[in-house]
Amino acid sequence: MVRVKPFDYFDHKNGNSVIAVSGIKLLRGLTLEGLSISYYLRASRMYDTLMQMGRWFGYRGGYVDLCRLFTSRELNEWFCHITQASEELRDEFDYMADVAGSTPEQYALSVRTHPGVLQISATNKMRSAITVQISWAGRLVESYEFKKDVSVIDNNFRCTQKFFSTLSAFKEPRRNNAFVCFDIPAEQIIIFFEGIQSVENLKKAEPRKLIQFITTQLRNGELSDWRVALMSKPNAKNNSHFVISGNTVSIGQWKRTEDDKNSNEHIYYLRKSHIISPSDEFIDFTDEEYEKAMALTNQHRKKDGEAMYPNGQIVRNELRDTRKPLLLIYLLDPEESIDPKNPMPEGTNPFVGYAISFPKSNFNAPVSYAVNEELLDRFDIVEEDFEDYGDED
Repeated sequence: MVRVKPFDYFDHKNGNSVIAVSGIKLLRGLTLEGLSISYYLRASRMYDTLMQMGRWFGYRGGYVDLCRLFTSRELNEWFCHITQASEELRDEFDYMADVAGSTPEQYALSVRTHPGVLQISATNKMRSAITVQISWAGRLVESYEFKKDVSVIDNNFRCTQKFFSTLSAFKEPRRNNAFVCFDIPAEQIIIFFEGIQSVENLKKAEPRKLIQFITTQLRNGELSDWRVALMSKPNAKNNSHFVISGNTVSIGQWKRTEDDKNSNEHIYYLRKSHIISPSDEFIDFTDEEYEKAMALTNQHRKKDGEAMYPNGQIVRNELRDTRKPLLLIYLLDPEESIDPKNPMPEGTNPFVGYAISFPKSNFNAPVSYAVNEELLDRFDIVEEDFEDYGDED
């Protein structure tokens, strides 16, 4: 026997099957005990309202195979999207607590936006929100802010040593101050970045954001075969030992001066926000590729005279294969780089910094986030300006 009753008189303990029909009360997320089959068509275009409505889909553990939900294709897509946005926020919280060691004060709220009609919340609740699109296609991404936490430094150093011990296919670079490896699967790059700890969770060069972008582009057949360069300073004051192709080699540590205005007892911030020297971005090029890059640079050059090195933006957008980004890794000497007035403990391992030269994308789909306008600086949008920037070494 099946009875149709208004929801206010719902009783599931009398042994009969019951159909509950309701709107407002279910709309606000009331959970029905023993619910097994739901037909759901009522929609909302607000994230927060949809999340409230979704609560009543819940079930008791062990009964998932008995539960069914029938809804429209559009609503299914909407719920999938807000689930992704919600899980992304949860992952950021976990990352801050378990990996980055950040505090709640350092968290800058961002929520992934929907490419269609959905809104995060009502307009009057989003007055200070600005939409920011994040993409690394055709960009040079650099890490230039580091924690002075010795445990973080040690973790990143060990992670980098382990990463290079697993690589093969090293080739002679155009310059002799680097070990360059070709055709590294993206999966190995992702594993490396999963082990790296950074300052916060919303930086442009933050590992988790990079992993998301790489994973997305892999579905389009891009960023699949990486080139990796371990940059070594000739005649360095301090060196580190790495195992490369089964041999122990000495890697020279670099000096990158600390910016006293942006650094403090906890943070090491690089002067001019650059870790690379301008010509490093072409370390993987053959002589022929380098000459072509120089020719294109001079062809587009607006200033008088010839350029000293290729233009990175031109190279990334016109010469780099969409499958073959370049990852450069630097070991930064804490003894030479950190202000001697507040030195690191003696024997501290080098800071591990990196830069990535991302080629353009033929399928680039930037991810949009709604961010409080006062927190835009947390996204680290830094111009690629190498004017008057020279190699410190």
